[in-house]
Amino acid sequence: MQDFKHIRAWQRAHALAIAIHKLARGFSRKGHSNLRGQLTRAAESISTNIVEGCGASTNKEFARFLGISIKSA
Repeated sequence: MQDFKHIRAWQRAHALAIAIHKLARGFSRKGHSNLRGQLTRAAESISTNIVEGCGASTNKEFARFLGISIKSA
């Protein structure tokens, strides 16, 4: 099991999720709530999949989670 906090891709994905959360706060609740939710979930999914992949038992499985992260981006 790898320490995900040392993976640069996770660090950048985490920073992106924080930035999107801050940006999305400015969206009006009326009319943009679906977009806001989709943006924040996708941003969180990037780093979450990297973390989940760090617990993978093989490099092939870890690579699969990285692929899912890329698709979320």
